[in-house]
Amino acid sequence: LSAGLFQDVPLKKISQQIFIDQKPDFYELANDTPKLTGEEAFAAFESSNSEED
Repeated sequence: LSAGLFQDVPLKKISQQIFIDQKPDFYELANDTPKLTGEEAFAAFESSNSEED
């Protein structure tokens, strides 16, 4: 998503990066944040969903 789409939203910080296994080699964020592969992201989502049941 383009950051320009969120002009009226207060500034937010990036808290994590997901699907890093699918990013192009030339793309890298400078933020020191947790990085999850797609598999790890889905596993975390499924885990948090099962705790709500």
